[in-house]
Amino acid sequence: CRYRHTDRECRMAAAGSYGLALEYAADVLKSDKDVVLAAGTAQGHSLRHAADALKSDKDVVLAAVKQNGEALEHASENLKSDKEIVHAAVSNCGSALRHAADPLKSVREIVLAAVAQDNAAESVKSECHAVSTGFAAESTQLSSDIVALTKTLTEVKEKLEEATENIHRHQLLYPAPPRHPH
Repeated sequence: CRYRHTDRECRMAAAGSYGLALEYAADVLKSDKDVVLAAGTAQGHSLRHAADALKSDKDVVLAAVKQNGEALEHASENLKSDKEIVHAAVSNCGSALRHAADPLKSVREIVLAAVAQDNAAESVKSECHAVSTGFAAESTQLSSDIVALTKTLTEVKEKLEEATENIHRHQLLYPAPPRHPH
């Protein structure tokens, strides 16, 4: 790339690698469907930097919401009412439903897709919580085991000291007979 802001090939490569590069592109490139498609495929949220006309282009918006459902926020109002677009968005990110047109927020298949996607995310969250809860329980058990072991060691030490004291007492009461050389 030769650092030219309008160099289409350079911006296509940048948009394809890092979609948010579209933010720094010249307006003519923000209006170029191929450049915006490459950006949206790489980073759905790059749709916010596209020209308004492309925010109404079904192909461009569909590519963006398939990569990141939250890109629906930047789509035209017309496409926020498009069942295919909204379904693709909520299938990627269930919470994208909040950006859909109101009538679609009660369409059974769209709501189910959103719930299914969020349930998948919730199950991962639940699994992580279960692992951390299990770890906490094991840690608590380990702490209890250490306390019990410390108590047992203290009791053993006390009994050993008592036994040693008894041996010394016994030796004082019953001294060993003198040894006679043979």
